[in-house]
Amino acid sequence: MKLKWILPAVAVVCAAAAWAGMFVGLYLGVDLKTRTVLVTLAALSGEAVLWTFAAALGLTVFEARRRIWARLTGRAQ
Repeated sequence: MKLKWILPAVAVVCAAAAWAGMFVGLYLGVDLKTRTVLVTLAALSGEAVLWTFAAALGLTVFEARRRIWARLTGRAQ
């Protein structure tokens, strides 16, 4: 495995653990505050997976957004 794929793999493992923890918490019927924390952690871990894979693939998301915005507003780059 190449070095650049280690961080996304770790992010996937963390996200799977966060989602599993959320489902266990829902199954056990935790209170609203704990449920909110579990759902938030699961959602943020999912975002982390998306961003780390985008970085590993070399996708320049911000550059693409800047070009799209420039095209929509009619500004020259």
